[in-house]
Amino acid sequence: MPRVKKNISEYISLNGKVAPVFDEVLDSDQLYSEKIILGLRMSDGIGSEIYSGLCADTRKKRFCDNLLKNNMAKIHPNGNFALTPQGWLVSNTIIEELM
Repeated sequence: MPRVKKNISEYISLNGKVAPVFDEVLDSDQLYSEKIILGLRMSDGIGSEIYSGLCADTRKKRFCDNLLKNNMAKIHPNGNFALTPQGWLVSNTIIEELM
């Protein structure tokens, strides 16, 4: 494992060329899950194609519909599904339900 830079000047002098600690290879299911987890933690939300995939599951669609109805989520004009500030307060629970 690379040595951690404890001196900020030393870190800056590397100009962002810090060796990665490890590489992670995700399969398609893991990548899909990561897109949901990370996307719902951002204001842009998840893309419409991922949202459509969630809605293919009846239980998840009903859950998303309830989030929209209760102002915990919204649909952006571009079709992205995103949490509102109220949804962010309970985002871990929401994300867990959608996994």
